[in-house]
Amino acid sequence: PDGRDPAVVPVPLLDSAEVKLDTLRVAYYIDNGVIPVDSELSRVIDQTVDALRQDGLSIKLDPLPDMPRMTELMSELRRSATGAAAKRLLDKFGTKRPGPDLERYFKNSDLSDNAAVKTSLLESIDEQRSRALMFMQNYDALLCPPSHVLARPHGEASQEIYENWSYITLQNLLGWPAGVVRAGSNENGELPVGVQIVAAPWREDIDAIAASGMRFTRHITPMQICSPSRATMLTGLYPRHHGLVMNGMALPQEVPTVTAMLQANGYVTHGVGKQHLQPLLAPAQYAMPDSRAFWGTADAAGWNGPYYGYQTLDLLLGESDTASIAGHYANWLRENHPTTLHLLEPKYAQQAPPEDLDEIWRYGVTKTPALIINGEVKSAGIQPLRVQIEQWIEEAAGK
Repeated sequence: PDGRDPAVVPVPLLDSAEVKLDTLRVAYYIDNGVIPVDSELSRVIDQTVDALRQDGLSIKLDPLPDMPRMTELMSELRRSATGAAAKRLLDKFGTKRPGPDLERYFKNSDLSDNAAVKTSLLESIDEQRSRALMFMQNYDALLCPPSHVLARPHGEASQEIYENWSYITLQNLLGWPAGVVRAGSNENGELPVGVQIVAAPWREDIDAIAASGMRFTRHITPMQICSPSRATMLTGLYPRHHGLVMNGMALPQEVPTVTAMLQANGYVTHGVGKQHLQPLLAPAQYAMPDSRAFWGTADAAGWNGPYYGYQTLDLLLGESDTASIAGHYANWLRENHPTTLHLLEPKYAQQAPPEDLDEIWRYGVTKTPALIINGEVKSAGIQPLRVQIEQWIEEAAGK
């Protein structure tokens, strides 16, 4: 509240970080009884409902009561208001050239101050607001379509009758917080499809959760082993384009990363945890922070970045016993919990590895990775792959 608007109740905004999603009670509907929705919108609403149920939310098909009646009241209120009040406000603030929609509204409206909103209309609106409030006693939020059709070309929607906007104008009549978030695409993938989240009165924190969240349902890893996939997430490129095509290689420093782009635009970037964009077994002379050998050198003392666009970094190397050998996490363990280091050894694992682990590893990462240079197949054998590849490239350059 700004302390000047008497229509704003001084209710504090709740913190969206405190919302517990698995406790929310959600009602949803697809048809408001005024105009049926496009099948694409209906499909995305159904998919969203299924996703929310999988995430543990309580969600029930339960339409808001009397939506056709509320639409009639909204249209009557709009007709009763005429253009006089809007014209008076524009004149007050010196607006000489209103937009085309307002111009059209003024042209078809009574601009005299003689028209007045009927008391009976306001009473009917309050009655519907009261019924809607009672309905929301059982729910924290509503899920519904934002429109009856998908996005249309600019200007085309202005030709529709006002009732066709009933999926969103009802929230204006009720005065409830609402927002539209993307939840899918149409079948050919050309247009985004949104869903409308309507929160109970004074629960903008719930709408804030919906507006800021994203649920990935079609994420597919570009490769079955970790380093190439990590590099893809950091660069947005397929492995064949960023160059880290298998474990044991390093992501080239010149490849653009999301973190570098964020930093260039004023963000402070910091990484925490395992990165694994360089060979774990690279020799010390390559000064690769992801390698064990680096942490035995003087360069490691006090090092915490930069690293592929991260200005600073708290690095974890590998997993299991590797995590206790080198990296910032290992240093922290040795300084703060030296008696627990042995618990990271494989024999202390809470769950035994699968019986076919050797077979999984054999198919996931070849024992002797190969590279083709100038038509000749090279085998890395047991040497660190990064080292061997650089030797191959030097040989190829000298030919």
